[in-house]
Amino acid sequence: MKELAHTKKSIAKKLRSGYPAGELKNDLMKQGYSEAEIDLLFLHISSQRPEPGKGGKSKTPEMHVLTLLGVTLIITGVALMGTRIWLTEYAPFMIVLGAIGTGAGYYISYKRKN
Repeated sequence: MKELAHTKKSIAKKLRSGYPAGELKNDLMKQGYSEAEIDLLFLHISSQRPEPGKGGKSKTPEMHVLTLLGVTLIITGVALMGTRIWLTEYAPFMIVLGAIGTGAGYYISYKRKN
């Protein structure tokens, strides 16, 4: 039984590392496993793996729309401060509103994680 568990672990590790499944089946057949046993091993291993998109935490950070909008307003406000057009007087308002939006977006993202 311990050998079977070791075999399952080694098969799963090889599959995760990108070892071709066909070559792995041929290697197992050379070791004396029947085709039915190999199919059962592969079935058991595939049932243990989580479905794509489910389980585990995402590695990409989640940004709230308010964060994106806030950063956009800050950049726009800073750009307006450097120009001399009629919209320049609104630049400080945009920067403050952008900072509030960015903070709210980060707060909402933090609350969703916890």
